[in-house]
Amino acid sequence: MSDRIRLHSDIGYNYDIDEASLRRFTWRMGGSVAIRQVSVDLGLGGSEYDAPIQWTPTVLHGERTATVPPFTARALDDTTAGDSYVDVLLGMKLRVTETWILAGAVTIPVVREEFQPDPDVLWTLALERYF
Repeated sequence: MSDRIRLHSDIGYNYDIDEASLRRFTWRMGGSVAIRQVSVDLGLGGSEYDAPIQWTPTVLHGERTATVPPFTARALDDTTAGDSYVDVLLGMKLRVTETWILAGAVTIPVVREEFQPDPDVLWTLALERYF
């Protein structure tokens, strides 16, 4: 039975020379169980960014044109994304034939920051072929 159960972990750091908001510590941990032609995964993952991403300017200055006077606009809310993300990770693989595998994965945000994609659940479906 113990050869069917696996624990997984992955940690790392992405470094960008120019942008602190693209630097992050990232981690994943979880486990998987394999029974016959099916493997099921469950885990947690996340990222901690060095600085929040500013997705739009807080102040905008408009130039005078022939029909529009110069103007200044200010954002009504915070224009940065969060810097901490945590997700629940679910996955499954089903061996269809000796060389074809149907795989699916679901990511569910636990820490909901402003810059997370709109859907509450992200999913992926893949067909894999082994040679």
